[in-house]
Amino acid sequence: MEIEIAFTILGMAVVTYLTRFVPIALLSKARIPERISIWISYVPIAVLSAIVVPGVFYPKGFLDISVRNGFLMGSVVTVIASLKFRSYFKTILVAIAIGIFLTLVGLI
Repeated sequence: MEIEIAFTILGMAVVTYLTRFVPIALLSKARIPERISIWISYVPIAVLSAIVVPGVFYPKGFLDISVRNGFLMGSVVTVIASLKFRSYFKTILVAIAIGIFLTLVGLI
């Protein structure tokens, strides 16, 4: 049984490595057109939005845009902090603090 687990982990590691290495090896010398490069630059924010937005606006499975939605209130405060401080570190500290506070008052 333990050898099967070890081989499974090893196989997963190889597949993970190959899915990262092969595109880099094949595309490292290729020149990507400017339009495609600009388009690709939007992928990370699109993926992050797709992950975060449902959790903020649909915390219980339905649309909740109210002051009782702690995830939405925390997100609003965090966005305001990021605009004010312009610092990742300070924004993360505010997000952690507001998360703790909202948990203590029962909104999350």
